[in-house]
Amino acid sequence: MNNGILEFNIVPSDYPGVFAGDETDYDFAVWKTKDGPTGTITNTCATLASGAAPIRCDFSFLGVTGLYGTSPDVAPPAYAPAFNASYDQQIIVNAGDIYLLVVSNYENSTSGFTINYGTSPVNYTPNPGYVVWSGGIDNDWFKPANWGGCAIPSCTIDAIIPPSSANMPVINAAGAACKNITTNPSASLTINAGYTLQVCGDYINNGSLTAQNNSTVIFNNGSTPQNLNGNMVTGSSFYNVVINKTGGLVSMNQNTDMRGAFIISNATSNFNASGKYHKVGGNFMNSGSYVSGTAGTLELYGAAAQNYQNTGTINNLTVNHTGPGITLLSNATLGTNGNLQLTAGKVITTPAFKVIVNNRWVTACNTGSSTSYVEGFLNRYINPTGAYDFPVGHATAGYQRAQIDFNYPGTPTSINNLIGSFDPYLVLPPGIGGNECGVTYTQPALNDGYWTFVASNNPTTGNYDVTLFNNGYTNAASAFTVMRNPSSSGWNLYNGVCTPCPANATKRLIMNGFGTGTALFGTAQAPTPLPVSLLNFDTHSLAQSMFLSWTTTSEINSDYFELQRSTSPPDFVAVAKIPAKGGLNSITKYNYEDKDVQFDKEYYYRLKQVDNNGNFEFSKTLSATLNNEGGIFTALPNPYVEFTTITYDLNETQDVKIEVLNELGQVVKVIQNGRQPKGWYQIEFSAKKLGFSSGVYTLIMIKANAVFSKMIIER
Repeated sequence: MNNGILEFNIVPSDYPGVFAGDETDYDFAVWKTKDGPTGTITNTCATLASGAAPIRCDFSFLGVTGLYGTSPDVAPPAYAPAFNASYDQQIIVNAGDIYLLVVSNYENSTSGFTINYGTSPVNYTPNPGYVVWSGGIDNDWFKPANWGGCAIPSCTIDAIIPPSSANMPVINAAGAACKNITTNPSASLTINAGYTLQVCGDYINNGSLTAQNNSTVIFNNGSTPQNLNGNMVTGSSFYNVVINKTGGLVSMNQNTDMRGAFIISNATSNFNASGKYHKVGGNFMNSGSYVSGTAGTLELYGAAAQNYQNTGTINNLTVNHTGPGITLLSNATLGTNGNLQLTAGKVITTPAFKVIVNNRWVTACNTGSSTSYVEGFLNRYINPTGAYDFPVGHATAGYQRAQIDFNYPGTPTSINNLIGSFDPYLVLPPGIGGNECGVTYTQPALNDGYWTFVASNNPTTGNYDVTLFNNGYTNAASAFTVMRNPSSSGWNLYNGVCTPCPANATKRLIMNGFGTGTALFGTAQAPTPLPVSLLNFDTHSLAQSMFLSWTTTSEINSDYFELQRSTSPPDFVAVAKIPAKGGLNSITKYNYEDKDVQFDKEYYYRLKQVDNNGNFEFSKTLSATLNNEGGIFTALPNPYVEFTTITYDLNETQDVKIEVLNELGQVVKVIQNGRQPKGWYQIEFSAKKLGFSSGVYTLIMIKANAVFSKMIIER
């Protein structure tokens, strides 16, 4: 202040200018906080909080109030005599004096007021750095009277929206801006369609936001750090959000839904999703830095076409798109702990831009569906063993999933990553003519198309099973297997073992190699079905008998099994006839106990597999000897998928303990611990059903002061 006299009038906006007392009741108090001539601080926040008395004040029931004249209870002529009781006397001021004026609203009205200092020598800035919404006129964001008669929010002025007004702010024109914006509980903000709010500080929404379609919120205050907090989902979702900064970081501290586009517009803009769930219904366009954070998930869920462009990586990606597809304008790269969840909609790729899953766990990518897949190129990083799904497809052929299963621990792969894709045939390959398992592949290939796999390195390492989940074919024959065209050398079987399978899950076992780096996979056909696929055939001696077991993975046109025995091959005799169960593409178990045997005599066994047409095949021949010690300890099948059956017998009553250990030597299951009578025992075991992962486990059996162990593998 300069030397002079401090006087002012506070006039409520609803004062009718006629009758005193009809207006909103505003009160005031004035404290001196600094003496100009001496520089002495006369009051601080602490003294005010402790109850320091004001030097002037008014708390009458009247609304028009202020300082005037040389004595109290005298109003200026414009308001006298009706408002005499609401006025206090003027203050004589010196240059440099600082005073604090507090105006209170006794009635909690939202009408607002005007303060007029007249000729007082006041150096006054009505903006304290923030404005509070009063809504005294209507809901227009741009009217100062709706902000208590002060300036409207700007990039240097905070906006605070309380719930007290019946009129909540609406942005209905261009140019809305604020520094920090805080929407209090039960308050709201509306951004009409086509308009923009520029936020230069933090966004805090504890109330609600109605962001109409095609509205936009821009975060763009230079290099100043900015934060998004509060409710930003469901009824308070954003529409478009733009990050346009010269540095600094915009941090999304709560789960957030952006129904429209999310745009990081330049290389100096940085956005951190802070490990939260981020939904985007429009284009995702990142030209700067986007950090998902640990456990962060990006969900793309638009109903219209979406584009994706990202210069970096994301963690988890969920595709939940109900429109024509999400088109990649860059790679969609997931981090080493990220997962790809295909729920709805397709991701459209090009040879230049792929979906890249860096997480090597087999479950890092789900199997997709006919409505959700990668149309084009899916790049998966892999472990030495594991079953990797490639839910790929084509614009015309649709969903065409394939699985590469490196399930042979003795021959693991050292390939770092595989790229899978699918294409229709330009020219349908004719029958390849190979003969195996009693059939000849004379029919043209299944006409849906073929898969291409590109190995990053060491393409001949590792044995694997492959399954092609064909869709949309129209020329299915009777028998199917996987044919291969490595490095464009022509379609053939090359290697692997046939197994009965349907056209929509064509499978081949123990394959090896991807050519010199690129191999094509299709489905060869034969006019007659493949017979039974025998997974294993084993025999073990019991106390006084021979126990034989076998497992099939598929049975087509199968009638029965004839178990044959010999003591002097090649002369065999039938000892049992077991009807086939006829399982298709599923594991089926059989067993038989041969009691007509003698001690210390070698026996030979084989299976005769007979189909409904009388055709038959023989299995391999097994040999076994029954000895006086008796006792077995087996787990079959091994390796196994669903469960294995642990079999053991006791030739006398004794204490038995059986444990299952993981690869760290930790006990995960005690199967038996106690005394058991003489007899034969079978127990089913599955690590996954107990909540453990698939992998290698060790069975330990302790009986008669002896320890027996066996390694089992669960796939």
